[in-house]
Amino acid sequence: MIRSRTCILSLCSLVIGTSMLMGCGSDSQPTPPSTTYSISGKVTPTAAESVEGVVVTIGSRKDTTDQNGAWSLSGFEQGAYTISPAKTGNTFTPPTRAVTVTSADVTGQDFVIAGDVVVPAHPEMIAVQPGTFMMGG
Repeated sequence: MIRSRTCILSLCSLVIGTSMLMGCGSDSQPTPPSTTYSISGKVTPTAAESVEGVVVTIGSRKDTTDQNGAWSLSGFEQGAYTISPAKTGNTFTPPTRAVTVTSADVTGQDFVIAGDVVVPAHPEMIAVQPGTFMMGG
């Protein structure tokens, strides 16, 4: 009988304790979603270079410039980032750009493209006498 009473009291204590814990709430507000920003710019030519098709990379995000050289990437939280442009056969000034996103979109991240590589339509061929040409060291 005493054992039965102890078991019932323990069970009641457990039910009351669980009910009290379930009734406890939190006054804290849920964390709002983080705000993200965009980074944009333009690629301009030094001469007659094409500004279309330049791949601009920031972290794992990439965009390709349009026919006017414009590009834009979004989804960046506050922080520091490095922007890198690339197009086969070209160089860029500056080669990369460091940018810090604070509390607004970042614009004006511009680059200048130079040096289209010209590949001749017909490569020049030369004749070499057998046994007179050594390649390597």
